[in-house]
Amino acid sequence: YYYGERGRNYSFAFSPKDRISKWVAYPLDSYLIGSGGRTNEWGFDPLLPAEMQAQITRSYDVSSRTYTRGLLLPSASRLTHDANVQVFYATNIAPICSDVYDEGWGTINDKIRSIAIASDKTYVVVGTVVGESGQTVNDRSGNAVSVPQYIYWVAIQRLSNRNMGYDGFNNVFCVLIPNDASVASNSWANHTITIAELESFLSAHGDNVTFFPNLEGVIGGQAYTALKN
Repeated sequence: YYYGERGRNYSFAFSPKDRISKWVAYPLDSYLIGSGGRTNEWGFDPLLPAEMQAQITRSYDVSSRTYTRGLLLPSASRLTHDANVQVFYATNIAPICSDVYDEGWGTINDKIRSIAIASDKTYVVVGTVVGESGQTVNDRSGNAVSVPQYIYWVAIQRLSNRNMGYDGFNNVFCVLIPNDASVASNSWANHTITIAELESFLSAHGDNVTFFPNLEGVIGGQAYTALKN
């Protein structure tokens, strides 16, 4: 998604079978955060047929109160009105355990925003790992929506100082947490891993993802390997 002259809002890889996205990727800096308020305009993504998406205009079925509608790209990271409307599309939403939402979700996203504000640009990927549990919740139309077993965040920070001839990337954040109540007693900070470890984990769970593959051609193989490890 793009909005106005501000640039890219977010990209996503949607799974119709699960009715959630496998990942959402977005750039972040102070300019892209913008200013404004939360629109709460929950709705279908106009890029996809409504019938393949979850009905998220209301919370999940009353029997599924353990899970809340989690914005993979959070509202507070896109405050400009048009961009904020788009983060409430169904392609940016997944069932998140209430304990995760209460104990770590806001803190993780606050951390990523603080990284972005201190950088020229930060590139973020937020992903869901459904796995083989088969666990689902129902939306208010009775559709089964897959519940992720895990949620992950990856962020790399671009810093530049052209006066000193420096232009580089840092691996500043990579977290993989279970989407269950255990997070309440085990801080998300205990779940940091390397990008390379996350790629191996995803591969073992049937998702072959290579993060920032074009970056190797920009910074070179050695620096790229160091970034991921």
